[in-house]
Amino acid sequence: MPVTLDLLSRTPLSELPETDAPDLARLAQDMRACPCYQSAWIAWQASAPGVRLHAARFNGRIVGVAFVEGDCVLSLGVRALTRGRGVGRRMVSVLAQQYPLRLSAQIHPELATFVSVCLSSLADRK
Repeated sequence: MPVTLDLLSRTPLSELPETDAPDLARLAQDMRACPCYQSAWIAWQASAPGVRLHAARFNGRIVGVAFVEGDCVLSLGVRALTRGRGVGRRMVSVLAQQYPLRLSAQIHPELATFVSVCLSSLADRK
């Protein structure tokens, strides 16, 4: 699944391109049970210093996001309909090319394991 990663600016949801706000809302709904995602989303919306939202796109639509602060992954989420197609791995791979990634202490344990496995896999390829 060819996925690109874009850095979204902190603008009110109403000012994002017309497909982005609904895509982000669907993703937030899919990730409602993940406290680290919800915390990162709130921090990004509140314009917390240094919190960036990277959007994974497929055919122009947002299918996943990664929240990063400095070089620290705060959270990562992929639309439920898109999971299992490599979107999360692709996001970690692209981010690892841009930042020396590390994990937030507040990240969900399953997500921490996923990101760690992705990073180990990338290191093994080098």
